Amino acid sequence: LQTMQYQKAKEVFEKSLQILDEEDDKQQYAYTCVNLAGALQALGYFDLAGEYYRSAGELEPLDLLIKARAGRYLSEVGRGQEALDVFESILAIDHRFVDAICGKAEVLVKNREFDVAAVEYKRALQIKPNYYVAIMGLVTLYLDSKQYLQAKAMINKGLGIYPEFSALLLNKSRLDLRLGDLIGALDATN
Repeated sequence: LQTMQYQKAKEVFEKSLQILDEEDDKQQYAYTCVNLAGALQALGYFDLAGEYYRSAGELEPLDLLIKARAGRYLSEVGRGQEALDVFESILAIDHRFVDAICGKAEVLVKNREFDVAAVEYKRALQIKPNYYVAIMGLVTLYLDSKQYLQAKAMINKGLGIYPEFSALLLNKSRLDLRLGDLIGALDATN
């Protein structure tokens, strides 16, 4: 799944569910459902992915990571308000859960509520200063809202922590092009 071999991941997780006994290890079964849902989502099987997210949530209703993954799914399929509700319910339990903070921020960005989303991403970075999801979220937010100086600062911060992170390098190149720095744009892609 992490190497983006989604078809293989799907097959492995399906086989795992056949082997696992739901009653013996509910948590392992639930996490396998979530991982299968992630593979299905990446392959475009959104309805089926939703069923596996629901199954995982029913097996482990208090697991915040499972709830956060389900919230991201809801956001991706255009159910932003439901996703926000999920993230808010997580934050009511643990106000420092950075996956929920960033998930909430991503929905706010989709709603073009850039200022509120920036506050959320910054809150995540206060809790977990090197959290790449929050760094990339702020980079995207600043680029989308044409706040190029802030985008450049966040890209530089990210590259200081993750110097080989291709998404940051690509965004640096794009930003340098927008700012007319052709040499910087070329350097970022090398």
